[in-house]
Amino acid sequence: MRLQLLDWLASQLGREVGAGHLISFRFTHQDIAEFLGTIHITGTRAINQFDQ
Repeated sequence: MRLQLLDWLASQLGREVGAGHLISFRFTHQDIAEFLGTIHITGTRAINQFDQ
């Protein structure tokens, strides 16, 4: 679920760059955690998984 959210954000709001997609607006790990309905550390883990 977490990676699906980030993948969806990238496909809808991002643009393709050499290493993947770049989302051109700023949001925090806390913002992602709130999107997921969870705590900050889970948002951080989701971003780290997506980066890998």
